[in-house]
Amino acid sequence: MLDHITSMGANNGLSLKELTLKTVMLLSLTRPSGSADLAQLEVGAMHPHPKGVSFTPTHLTKQSRQGRPLQDFFFTSFKQNLLLCPVTTLQAYLERMKNTAGDRSQRC
Repeated sequence: MLDHITSMGANNGLSLKELTLKTVMLLSLTRPSGSADLAQLEVGAMHPHPKGVSFTPTHLTKQSRQGRPLQDFFFTSFKQNLLLCPVTTLQAYLERMKNTAGDRSQRC
């Protein structure tokens, strides 16, 4: 899987569909709870950090329990290989979508 993602090349050379699929795949591979929680991520709840990016949940997740505070989703940068970095890919996706998405509070 990682060989295929690497073989896709740089983010700026990908079609929007390819970039979308790459972003979802890298985020789901780096988040143990998987794709179910990815659908809940909202750009307005995104917070950049020196070592990655976090999202504050705005909805209950599958792992939510009554009485426990919601924990942020954190995605670590992978600077050793930017072709496999979920944060770099997410940033490229958001930049590409800036021209088409309109409202920045929409979901990723």
